[in-house]
Amino acid sequence: MHDLRGHKPLHRRLNYRKELRRLRNDPLAPLIAAFGGDRRLPRVFQDTISRYEETYECYYLCLSRFLPEQSLAARWRNGPHYRLRYGRRYTPRDSELARRFNTIAPFLYLDFYNCLLWARILLDRIVALSRYFLTGQTLPSFHSFSDHRKFFVKRTASYGGHEDYARYIRDQTEWFDMPIKHVRDTTSSTLRRPTCVCLGTLFRAMS
Repeated sequence: MHDLRGHKPLHRRLNYRKELRRLRNDPLAPLIAAFGGDRRLPRVFQDTISRYEETYECYYLCLSRFLPEQSLAARWRNGPHYRLRYGRRYTPRDSELARRFNTIAPFLYLDFYNCLLWARILLDRIVALSRYFLTGQTLPSFHSFSDHRKFFVKRTASYGGHEDYARYIRDQTEWFDMPIKHVRDTTSSTLRRPTCVCLGTLFRAMS
C-alpha cells in the first residue's frame, strides 16, 4: 500500500543523528564548486546558486527540528501511548517521555509540513541549477521541478549528451507526486489521510 502512495517503506531503523550528519554537508557542493567556486558568502544580489544554498540551509534546519521530534514521537507511541491507552501506570521513564512529547506535540504536524514544503522549494532551486549545463533549443523548465520532470517524462526521443540525466529524471523521481507535491497542493486545507499515512510511515521507520 505504501509503495502505491509513492513512499517506499524503510527496511531498517532510521538513525536521525546519522542522517543529519550526512545531510549537514550539501551533496551538491562539488557541483556548485564546478559552477562558480565557493559561494557560501553573504551576497547583496542573489543568483541561482545563492538561492539554492539558502533554500538548502532552510531545508536542513527544518529536518534538524523535525527528525528529533519524530524520533521522540515514535518512542512515545511505542511506550507511554499504549500504557495510557490500556490504563496502565506510567514508569518514571514513561512520565519523562510523555512530558517531552507533550512539549513538541502541538508542532509535530507543522514541522512535518515545513519539511515537505521546503523540500518542494528545494527541488525548484535544484532544477534551476541545470541551466548551467543543459543547452540547446529544446529545454525544460528551469523554474518548476514539476514542469521540468513532465518535459522529460513526455519526451520519447533521446536527449543527446544528457540522456543519462533525462533518464534519471524520468525513472528515478516518481516519489515527487506523493507526498511532496500532494502536501504542497493541500497545505492550506485540512489534514487528509495520505499525509497522515506519510507521517505514520515515519513513525514506523523510527520505531
